[in-house]
Amino acid sequence: AADAAAAADSQRMGAAFVEEALRWLPDEATPAVQRPVAGSALQPAAPLPRILIADDNNDMRAYLKALLDPHAEVRVCADGEAAFEAVQRDAPDLLLSDVMMPKLDGFGLIAKVRATPALRHLPVMLLSARAGEEAKVEGLQAGADDYLVKPFAASELLARVQRQVELGRERQLQLQALSMRESYFRSLIDGAPVIMWTTDEAGMCTYLSRRWAEYTGRSWAEDQGMGWMQAVHPEDFPRTRDAFLEANATRTSFKVDYRLRLQDGSYRWFVDNGTPRVDEAGRPNGYVGTVTDIHMRTLLQMRLEQVARAGDIGVWYADAPFSEFRLNAQMAAHLGLDGQADVTVDALLAAVDPEDRARVGGGIARSLESGCALDLEFRHAAGQDGADGNGAHATRWLRAVGW
Repeated sequence: AADAAAAADSQRMGAAFVEEALRWLPDEATPAVQRPVAGSALQPAAPLPRILIADDNNDMRAYLKALLDPHAEVRVCADGEAAFEAVQRDAPDLLLSDVMMPKLDGFGLIAKVRATPALRHLPVMLLSARAGEEAKVEGLQAGADDYLVKPFAASELLARVQRQVELGRERQLQLQALSMRESYFRSLIDGAPVIMWTTDEAGMCTYLSRRWAEYTGRSWAEDQGMGWMQAVHPEDFPRTRDAFLEANATRTSFKVDYRLRLQDGSYRWFVDNGTPRVDEAGRPNGYVGTVTDIHMRTLLQMRLEQVARAGDIGVWYADAPFSEFRLNAQMAAHLGLDGQADVTVDALLAAVDPEDRARVGGGIARSLESGCALDLEFRHAAGQDGADGNGAHATRWLRAVGW
């Protein structure tokens, strides 16, 4: 009996020795794992997740690889630098990294991954011997999707890995759907007759639709950021720049007319409308706007103003949403608004005789709502400038026609 017990102890010691020796063999020596056949009743026909393990401890690498091999295609690296090079070559579905490693630790590895546009959505799990809520918060704030403290149960690791892989794949599907939607809408935008643009929170241009390049002949490299202003006519540049920068500083909408240089060196008049936008959390997220060709309209307005000046005819015009009217010098003088080129609807109505004000306001509102022509006669609310030689206030009748 004693001989049998001694033999059993010797066998156990030998097995333990062999197991320990196998831990120190190179990773490539790990036997191939037999996985269930895809499409069987036990496993649906889906690609195995690809997992990259980064850990400088050979025992831990071997343990994690053996644990995950039946469920995934696993690659291993011994330090953060090698892991980052590996994910750049072939991004996995999950990066499982130790925190303390030579050359580049887990936090540094996450920083590099998140700073790389093609990898910023890669799921990352950190493994660390540092326990406690503070260590976990530090790992999550560094950009990790999950944080697991050593030692851990194999079942917990597998459950968390599976969850992160599922979340990562769901995120990729959402990103692909978003990319398809953006591609679709950009194709619609590129086919639109107006130019569309966006900026970031710093006011730097981040997108110009294809129509801009077709007009100007300029490349995106020239026009990104603030480069687009180089295509604005030198005489219009200062007020265009000032209107754009003031709107960005105050987070308000803006509208500015300017001449844009075309491919052949000629200029055309355009109107630029911009509106501030916010992200999903309600934070400022730059501007979105349009640039519309108004060359023929502007030329017509200029010719009409020339005729108006010669015949003392007041001219006004307005663009949607019709909150502001632009007056020529003669129109401003007729209304007692000398020197004012842009006035609000309220300021315009204030220049109308009080007895006619409600009728004129209602007529303007009906015309804007229905799109019908405007034809109104009203009295100007005369002030001191309208007094006659005896000090009495003269009444001036005006007729406003618009379409």
